[in-house]
Amino acid sequence: MIDGAIEFIKVGEPVLAFRRSDPEGTFVCVFNLSPDAQTVSRKRLPGDIALTDIAQGTQIGKKKLELGPNGFAILSVG
Repeated sequence: MIDGAIEFIKVGEPVLAFRRSDPEGTFVCVFNLSPDAQTVSRKRLPGDIALTDIAQGTQIGKKKLELGPNGFAILSVG
């Protein structure tokens, strides 16, 4: 995830989200930069995503992504 195109996704502070693409694939990375749990609406993320890696306390549901304190999720875009 060092090379390739990057597109930031507006999700609101203190969450940072971006899409990273290269010839081998596309990923969406979502980071909670807060010591408190945060929720991100799935409407703000690409529609066809699958969980690749996740931090403890983070859950993905049909309507929202719940990020634990300082949690993250890395999602592959299909």
